Amino acid sequence: MAILDGFPAASGTVDSTELRKGLAGLIIRDAAGVARAGVFPRHANALVTSMASMNVSVAAFEGVAVRGGGPIFMANDGAVSVAIGAAPASNSRIDVVYFKQNESAAPYSDANNLPVLAVVAGTAAPSPVKPALPAGAVELATVLVPAGVAATNAGGVVITQTFLYTTTSGGAVGLRSAIEMAAWSPAAGA
Repeated sequence: MAILDGFPAASGTVDSTELRKGLAGLIIRDAAGVARAGVFPRHANALVTSMASMNVSVAAFEGVAVRGGGPIFMANDGAVSVAIGAAPASNSRIDVVYFKQNESAAPYSDANNLPVLAVVAGTAAPSPVKPALPAGAVELATVLVPAGVAATNAGGVVITQTFLYTTTSGGAVGLRSAIEMAAWSPAAGA
């Protein structure tokens, strides 16, 4: 451990990981000192909604992903259509809609350096389970896709808003359920 390069500073040598670690103090942290990934509360509306196609619409938001020891601030400035794969022929599957910032420079190994709004598809099963997210991704919603549907607004499709709220250091974190409350362990004094 060592003191990190400052930003902004005359040296101009700060790298993205050092900058994230410096910005980590701006975001509320858990008891382990890790910045809380999630979405800043902009409104109480759903972020992910159905469409008359095999797409979902992701509404505007500001959020924080956590990677490399600190926050990556991200924003979606308007509704974006995100494709969901074709429905399974039998059973159901759970897909997860997420955002992340890809990073290809070491120590990361993403394919590019682009911001991403995407879906990771689950596996169809009689009792489907939620798939794992890519490293650095932040979950926005799950989509239960039953067999044979042709649109996300079809009967049986269930979109559940699963994103966590985050806030600035010292702010109040919005929690939607007792389960979220039990899982949140804020830093002392938060």
